[in-house]
Amino acid sequence: MEIDLSDFSSFYDWIGSAILFALIASLILTIVGIVIGYIVSGIRYGPIEGAVAVARGIGTAFAHDFAYFSLRRTGAIAYVAIKEAIRRKVLVVFAVFAIFFLFAGFFLDTESEHPARLYLSFVLTTTTFLVLFLALFVSVFSLPSDIAQRTIYTVVTKPVRASEIVLGRMLGFTAVGTLILAGMMAVSYVFVVRGMRHHHTVEGALEPKTGKDGKQEWQGKTTRDRYHRHKFRIGPDGNGTTEMVHQHWHSVQRSGDGKVTFSPPRDQLIARVPKFGRLRFLDRQGNPTNKGVNVGYVYEYRSYIEGGTKQAAIWTFDGIREQDFPDGRIALALNLRVFRTYMGEIKVPVRGVLYIQHPDPTKNLIAEPISFASQEFQEQIIYIPRKLYRYRVTGEASEELDLFRDLISDGRMMIKIQCDDNAQYFGMAAADVYIRMPDGYFWFNFIKGYIIIWLQMVIIIAITVMYSTLLKSPIALVATIVTFIIGYWQAFIERMAKGEIYGGGPLEAFIRIVKQDNLMTPLELKWPWVEWTIKKADWIFSQILHVFSAMLPTFRNITKMTEFVAYNYDIPGTIVGRHAISALAYVLVFSLVGYFFLKSREVAG
Repeated sequence: MEIDLSDFSSFYDWIGSAILFALIASLILTIVGIVIGYIVSGIRYGPIEGAVAVARGIGTAFAHDFAYFSLRRTGAIAYVAIKEAIRRKVLVVFAVFAIFFLFAGFFLDTESEHPARLYLSFVLTTTTFLVLFLALFVSVFSLPSDIAQRTIYTVVTKPVRASEIVLGRMLGFTAVGTLILAGMMAVSYVFVVRGMRHHHTVEGALEPKTGKDGKQEWQGKTTRDRYHRHKFRIGPDGNGTTEMVHQHWHSVQRSGDGKVTFSPPRDQLIARVPKFGRLRFLDRQGNPTNKGVNVGYVYEYRSYIEGGTKQAAIWTFDGIREQDFPDGRIALALNLRVFRTYMGEIKVPVRGVLYIQHPDPTKNLIAEPISFASQEFQEQIIYIPRKLYRYRVTGEASEELDLFRDLISDGRMMIKIQCDDNAQYFGMAAADVYIRMPDGYFWFNFIKGYIIIWLQMVIIIAITVMYSTLLKSPIALVATIVTFIIGYWQAFIERMAKGEIYGGGPLEAFIRIVKQDNLMTPLELKWPWVEWTIKKADWIFSQILHVFSAMLPTFRNITKMTEFVAYNYDIPGTIVGRHAISALAYVLVFSLVGYFFLKSREVAG
């Protein structure tokens, strides 16, 4: 899994960036809403009268409506929206969800090497689409139906303000969606936990073995359950573990009468808490460089280091505290990739070495290397013991080092990794090596994943209600879907606005298609002024795209957060807080724009 390290910034970084983003998005959306309101009013009343109407509406809003805003009346509108949603039989969606899960187990690939990831991805994806579908259809027909059937007149003739109508509808539909989402979360949790539960027994008889210390040990294999089995070894004390299969293992215990019992699956439903560091490289001569070797992959997420040279990758970790590691050792997680330059047995691992060195280079303090063999396409854990020995040349006396006292300075720890096989390469990105802190609670991480889904639902409801104050139901439905799609591809639009897409802007790309030009070659036209005009038009378009993308909810980034749960990573509370602040900003701005849309209609005039 490739994780964006910007999601793991400090508290002050994320709170500042989230508030700044919320303010900028709010300002842009408010200006856009005022401009749209002026365009609508200008078409109806003319340019001058339209400007007067917008100015009068803004003045009335702040001097009258917002100043006398009532939570009690808003709550009453929300209660009516709840009753209306229930009357539309939205609870049928939950029933469909529950029935769907009753038969889902027949269609999932139970022989998958990553069953937990499969189950979690399934429930999170299914919940996301069903809840967004529910949020869309429960809110898109409400206000347009009331306006079309003129039932809205019985509301606006009462002392109820347009702001209370808009916000009340949003709150009511959100309450219904929250209730259904909570039920889905409970069903999903039970579905995942029951799906992962299984039990092994010993197949055949235990095979006695003599350990290295001369004491008797036992080894054997388990019965096949959930399409897999484990090999295991039991030590002289009667305790042992199985090998890792399907991303889990079991502890084994042999009693005095020879009975063997297995624990429930371990490390299958967890919430790993990673501490990431900063990555830098050394070149073949051992000099600092920004990147490693490019082995020919177009996707440059990872850089590679060559084996048998001084080339290395160095991670620097901050905030390492002794009290966070009660057993005295640090678990280092590796997700390295291997690039082989000659034919060989694919199952034979590539050797590597790991050095722990003092962060102050003037001390020249390095521990003896820790050798390891690569484990591709799975997380590899290397435990760094507290007791180490100083790296020395042959003939020097051995000097014992304490990991926390001698090699970690002011919470800073430095780790260097090299490939030890000639002409072979290790590929790595900054997130491929991290210190694994004590695991969080899976159930709590599961809830945080559903909070992320809930935030998406709230934003969709706000967008739909905003559109429904101005447009008819079918048009509002299409507008919301288009907004979601554009928001989902917001990152691509931002790259296009920055000119990071090969082929230039839309006009230049169209001309390249007509001329069948290569995307990587400069654009060459017969008349220079035509080329200048095209580039300027594309530049103007890119600026519009930049503003447009800045005000869109980044649905793709929000959706990706649920992948943390599926891949057994803990979702940091800072991420949840950041998205919550952004969602609140969007809801407030969409409520404001929806208010002005509703005020522009005759029913609220």
